[in-house]
Amino acid sequence: MKKAFYLICVSLLLMQLPASGQNLVKLSDMDVSKAAQIYGTPVSGKSVSGEALKVGGAGYSDGLGVQSNSRMKFTLMGNSNTFKCKVGVNDNSLDYSDTELIRIPLVDGTMIFYSSIEKGKQFLGIGSADGNVEKGSVVFKVLGDGKELFNSGVMRGGDPAKDVDLKIKGIQALELVVEDAGDGISGDHADWLEKVAKGFEGGPERGARCERC
Repeated sequence: MKKAFYLICVSLLLMQLPASGQNLVKLSDMDVSKAAQIYGTPVSGKSVSGEALKVGGAGYSDGLGVQSNSRMKFTLMGNSNTFKCKVGVNDNSLDYSDTELIRIPLVDGTMIFYSSIEKGKQFLGIGSADGNVEKGSVVFKVLGDGKELFNSGVMRGGDPAKDVDLKIKGIQALELVVEDAGDGISGDHADWLEKVAKGFEGGPERGARCERC
C-alpha cells in the first residue's frame, strides 16, 4: 500500500512591480527549513542526501532535492506565465557499506541511513535490511489548480533529466509532486532542477517562504 503523501506548502509572497517586470524565481531562493516529508528534509542546491545535484551524469548548480513521497504547493496568485525546469533521480555515489554510517532499522524491514555531521545527522537514504540502496524510481507530476499538467512517467536512477515547460498564466496554485513508482522508496532521491517560474508581475519578497501545514 502506497504511503500517504506529506504536504509541503510553499507560499510565494509577491510585491507589486511594473507590468513590464519579468522576474525569474529560482529553487535556490526558497526557504524550505520548515518543510515536511516522510524521510529527510528538502535540500536547496543539493540532493536530499546532501550530494551534488547530478542526474544522468550531468551536473546542475541550482535545484531542490527531495525524497519520495513529497508534495510542494506554490501560491502564484495568477501572476506567472511559464514554469520551466528539469526533473530526474539524483545519481548515487555514496558507499552505503561504510561502517561509519548510522543505520536505523525500520518496522517495515527497511533501513534508514545517516552520517554524522557537525550540526547533527545528514539523511543519506532508505535501503533494505542488508544495506543495499536501489538506484531509485519515481514519478514527477505538476498540478495547476488541482489539474494534472505534467506527468514524467517512471524515471529511474541513471536516466537523463526530462524537461518541463508549461504555460501557467492565470493559475493560482501550482503543486510539484514526487511519487514512488510503486516499488518502494529506496534510492528515491528526486531533483527539481534549475529555474521554476518566469514572467511574474511581482517578485518574491525575501525569496519564497515555506510553511509547515
